Amino acid sequence: MHCKNELEQLAAEPSSERRRELLHRLTDLFIEGTDSFVDHESSLFGDIVCKILDDVVEEARSDLAERVAHLESFPPDVVRKLAADVIEVALPILEKSTLLTDRDLIEIAEEKSQEHLMAISRRKELREAVTDILVRRGEAEVLHTLTANCGARFSDQGFNVLAERAEGDETLQENLIGRPDMPLSAANKLEALLQGELKQRLKTMSAMSMRDDFEKYVARAKNRLENALKDSHEQRLEVRLLIAAIKSGKLSLSHAVIKLAKENRPVHLGWLIAEAAEIPESIVSNAVSKANGVPIAVMCKAMEMSEQAFRAVAQMRSRRLQLAVGEADQLMQQFNELNLADAQRTVRFLKVRYAATRSVKAA
Repeated sequence: MHCKNELEQLAAEPSSERRRELLHRLTDLFIEGTDSFVDHESSLFGDIVCKILDDVVEEARSDLAERVAHLESFPPDVVRKLAADVIEVALPILEKSTLLTDRDLIEIAEEKSQEHLMAISRRKELREAVTDILVRRGEAEVLHTLTANCGARFSDQGFNVLAERAEGDETLQENLIGRPDMPLSAANKLEALLQGELKQRLKTMSAMSMRDDFEKYVARAKNRLENALKDSHEQRLEVRLLIAAIKSGKLSLSHAVIKLAKENRPVHLGWLIAEAAEIPESIVSNAVSKANGVPIAVMCKAMEMSEQAFRAVAQMRSRRLQLAVGEADQLMQQFNELNLADAQRTVRFLKVRYAATRSVKAA
């Protein structure tokens, strides 16, 4: 029954009643074999059904529309033809069929009757491109149904047009007041039209919306902070593991430095170098963040850091401090020219001076 010849033979039945029976049988055939139909068979089926629809009475077309309105798979040409039919046929398709695209709905909304627009306005979900047309073309009853539909989304322009059209229409005014997604520009337009209780309700809704927005902002900020703290804790733990691996000889300082520098983590890099060199973290962090790169070059030289590792440090500093082009290369040259013994004496002097300062403060 799927083959082309058999379908064409069925389509050749002459009488209107036989055509109606044929339409019913073909629909049964498609519904029962949906999973086994290939694209060209589905397309052929759609072509035949569209031709039959031209020869059957409205009641038969309406029956078909009721049968297929809920289907998730059916030839789109047939669905579009039914949706553009008289409202008695189109109604279930326009209200329920998920096979209609936004483009299909827009074309129908641009050309068809207010009854068609009313059916579209009752759909479970409507996007802005469709509601823009309904707002522009729809009469009062369509607008009432549309604005009461929680699944309908409106553009800012759509809301502004609705606010303008709400003048003298208390039902539309009430529906708009109940829309938490209405932008401030439309709310201001609407407020100018309202009086008494409705005006007070709009102010109350606006205040609640502002409070909800603030609470959402606070919740998002709290979530970001919690995530940041979680990330920070995990990253500190990672640095501790790196330090332990360096001290146990399982990892070289240079490899750890390259990792943190390439990940753009100056704080953790400063902590790592401070722990490895046994220098206070505050001194190293200050050296990492200063425009003058000589101090950090001396510290890294004293620890016999590889040229590749210090290049990663120099490049990281250049990016974060937005240094002039060539600064990283200049610092690399200074690093290479430093004498290892001199650098190590300087670091020992820093340690002694820091220890003496702590002793004085303790006394």
